[in-house]
Amino acid sequence: MYLIRLKESLSCQSISTYAWGCLRQISTSLKTQDDGSGTNYIDLPGGKVPLTGNLTFIGGPLQGPRIATYRTIDMTGRPVDGAHVPNNLDREISIKIYKTMATLQTMDTLFYEAQRQGRFSFYLTSQGEEATTVGSAAALHPEDIVFAQYREQGVLLWRGYTLAQFFNQVRASNS
Repeated sequence: MYLIRLKESLSCQSISTYAWGCLRQISTSLKTQDDGSGTNYIDLPGGKVPLTGNLTFIGGPLQGPRIATYRTIDMTGRPVDGAHVPNNLDREISIKIYKTMATLQTMDTLFYEAQRQGRFSFYLTSQGEEATTVGSAAALHPEDIVFAQYREQGVLLWRGYTLAQFFNQVRASNS
């Protein structure tokens, strides 16, 4: 509603000018400091961060050691000795997460095939993102608000959205 009114009252040029003005105001409110070596820093809540105009990547074959990958289980699914697990999940929650991810994979396969056959006009799978969406949803409180979008069906499944509700949504029906 606000964007529609904004669009009606302002031209594209004035919206662009307004947005650039906001960005300039934000960028000038950030104060840079020189540490004496000629390197400029910006003081952020987490500490001073150097500013650079060069895009570089950490690690890789040409630069020092690579960043280690955090893991708690080995390639066979067994716990890694000495691995720190900050908030260990109980068995019940772990099984629910697994079942939700497996349900999501099955639903994605069926719905994708139906979409390719022309039975649904539109469906995007969340293939490869199951753990991200379901794990994030599992970490939230039930009263937390979620604005799920494309490829985040796992959040809705975790919250109790049924396969019938998904089917009705992609078919644009209520029964």
